[in-house]
Amino acid sequence: MAPVFGQKTYGVWTQASEGAADFETRMLAKQDTLGLLVSSADNGGVNSASAQLVADSATAVAQGVGLTLKPGTYHLTTSVTFACGVVIPAGVIFLRDAGVTLTFNGWVFASRSNHFTGTGNVTFGPGAIAIAYAEWYGFGATATDTANGGAIDAAILSNAPEVLLPSGSYSYSGNGISIDRAIRFGGTGSCGGDGNATGNPGAATTKLTYTGTGVGLTLVGSGTEGKENLHVHDLSLWGTASAAGGVQLGSSVLVTKGSCKNLHIRGFTKVGAWGYRYAKVLSWVSQNVYCQANYDGFANLSGDVATTIYEANCMSRSNVRFGRYIAGFFETGQFDRPLAEGNGDAAWCFEGNGIHDVDIDNNHSEANNGTSGTAPLQIGLNANSGGTGVSSTIRFWGGGFYDAVAGRTVDSDYASAVAFHDVSWTSTVAGAWRATAHTKDCSYNHQSATIYEGMVAGNTPDGVAVLAQGSHGFERFTLAGAGATKSVGFAGTVLLTDLTNDRVALVRFAVNRHVAQILNDVDAFCHVGSGNAGTVNLDYSSGFFIQNSTAGSIDFMAEVISNRHL
Repeated sequence: MAPVFGQKTYGVWTQASEGAADFETRMLAKQDTLGLLVSSADNGGVNSASAQLVADSATAVAQGVGLTLKPGTYHLTTSVTFACGVVIPAGVIFLRDAGVTLTFNGWVFASRSNHFTGTGNVTFGPGAIAIAYAEWYGFGATATDTANGGAIDAAILSNAPEVLLPSGSYSYSGNGISIDRAIRFGGTGSCGGDGNATGNPGAATTKLTYTGTGVGLTLVGSGTEGKENLHVHDLSLWGTASAAGGVQLGSSVLVTKGSCKNLHIRGFTKVGAWGYRYAKVLSWVSQNVYCQANYDGFANLSGDVATTIYEANCMSRSNVRFGRYIAGFFETGQFDRPLAEGNGDAAWCFEGNGIHDVDIDNNHSEANNGTSGTAPLQIGLNANSGGTGVSSTIRFWGGGFYDAVAGRTVDSDYASAVAFHDVSWTSTVAGAWRATAHTKDCSYNHQSATIYEGMVAGNTPDGVAVLAQGSHGFERFTLAGAGATKSVGFAGTVLLTDLTNDRVALVRFAVNRHVAQILNDVDAFCHVGSGNAGTVNLDYSSGFFIQNSTAGSIDFMAEVISNRHL
C-alpha cells in the first residue's frame, strides 16, 4: 500500500526514483503536493515566528494535513503548541527565549541534527515521537562538555520512550546523567571493544567520557515505590580520577524491573570509586557489563540494598582493587559465568552482615593478585568490613580460581554456609583456604583426590568440611585376617558401622586427628558377639586405627556426620 500523508494517498517517491542529488531540496519543493502545508512563518531568526507557527498549525489541523518547515531559524518569543503533525528537515532551528515552551502534540518527523537552541523548554505529547535523539539539542563531537551534558538531559526530559546517542566519541561534564523515569537509554551499535586489553570501543559504537566529579550515570529512584522499567544499553562510559563512580543503580529510593546490557565502564580510578554499583535496586538484570581499570569493578557498598539480582557474562578486569566488592545488603543474587581477571586485589570480596543466598555459576577467576598476601576470594574479613557482620549462604558452582597468589585461594573470617561445589582451584596445598574461628558451617566438595582437610588452615570442628576423594569424609573398608589395621584420616564426629553384624558406634575426633571424645561404649560395640569373638581396638596416638584380632573379616563403614560435614 502506498504511504498516506494527511488525508491523501501517494505512490512511493524516493531519491532513486527522482534521480536528485539533493533529495531534501527536491522533497521541500514537492511538499505542497505530498499533503503537507508549508509554513509561512519567518525563518530569519530575528523577528518572532511564534504567532505564525500557531496559525499555521491551526490551518493544518483544519485541512487534515501535516505542517513542514523550511530550513532557517524560527525565533520563539512566546510559547508555541503544534496540534498537527510536523516535518522538521535538517537546517530548521527553533530558537527559544527564556520561559518559552515548545510543545508537539502531533506526530514529528525530524532529521537527526540540531533543531533546538535557546533556554526555553521542549515537550512532546504522548505518541508524538518514539525516539529522542541527543543531536536535536546540540549534542556532538565539537560541542563543549557542558553543552553535551545539557543535550543529554534535555533528550531525557523529552518524555520519549527511548533516547539514543550517535556513534562516535564524546565527552560531557556537569553532575552526570540522571534518569528518573521509565526509558530505554543507549548508544548506537554495541560496546564491543577492539579485542585487546585496552578495551577501546569498536567502530560504529558510542563512547562517552565523563569529565565531571559526580557519578557518570545514575538511574534515580523517587517516590515511595521507586522507579521501574529503566533500561540502559550499548554504551562505553569512561571516566577520570576525579569522578565518584561510573553507573549507579538507585539512589535514596530504589529502581526496579530494569536492565543494563552491553556496557563498557572504564577509568573511574578515584579511591572509593567504582564502575558499576548496586546502590538501591530490586529485580535487575545485568548482561555483558565490562568493568575495566576502575578502583573497584562492581560494587555494593555499606548501606546499599540490592535483592533479586541477575548477572550474565559480566567481566571485571584490571581494576585497582577488587573485581567485585559487596559490602552492603545483598540477597538472592545469581551470577552466571562471571569473569574476573588481573585485578589488583581479590576477584571477589564479600563483606557486611546482609549478604545471603548468592549463587555464582561457572566463575572464572584468573591472575588476580591479592595484596598484602590476601587471597583472590575474601569473605567476611574485618580488615575490609570494619565490623563483625557475617557473610552467609554464598555458593560457588563449577568454574575455577586460577590466580597468581601462591598457595592462597580463600581467606574467610566472619563467614557462614559458604560452599564450593566442584570448583577447581589452582592451589590446593595446605592453607589454600585460610579460615578463623568465626568461619562456620562451610564446605568444599570436589571429585579430585588432591583435595583434603589440610588445605584449610585455622579450621575448627564446625568450620569447613572438605568432602572429596582425598578427604576420607566417607569410606567403606574390610578388615581381613589377624593383625589387619586401617587408618581413617579425618577429624570430626565419626559414625563407625559394623556392616557384618549391624552394630554402630559414634566417635568424635579433634582437628588434630586425636580422639577428643568417645560417645558410645566402643568395647560393647567391638565385641560383635553371635559366636564371633573378633575385637576392634582403637589406637589414639596418631589417628583412627581399627584392628581385627581374629582371622575372620569384618566390613566397616566410616562416615563423618558432624554438622560441618553434612
